[in-house]
Amino acid sequence: MRIYIFLQGGNKLRNIYSIKDKVIVISGATGYLGSAMCEDLSKAGAKVIVLSRNLEKAKNLCVELNISKEQAFKIDVSSNKSIEECFKNIIAKFEK
Repeated sequence: MRIYIFLQGGNKLRNIYSIKDKVIVISGATGYLGSAMCEDLSKAGAKVIVLSRNLEKAKNLCVELNISKEQAFKIDVSSNKSIEECFKNIIAKFEK
């Protein structure tokens, strides 16, 4: 389903739920559900950031999805230090 809105002063419609070119971070990306989300979001045009405890698996998923290996990051979600470090790296690389 797509939802469109009318822009005042113009005659164009736009999809208000478009994720094209948006940066979306998926933790647990190499698991069954995470990899499916990464695949669908990537196909929809999002820049998917792949997070996993295993960096090699994250990079392999990037290859499968035909996206840059630079979008793979290692994270341990049980460690605040790991989370902070990971997101600092993501922001440094992908902040617009």
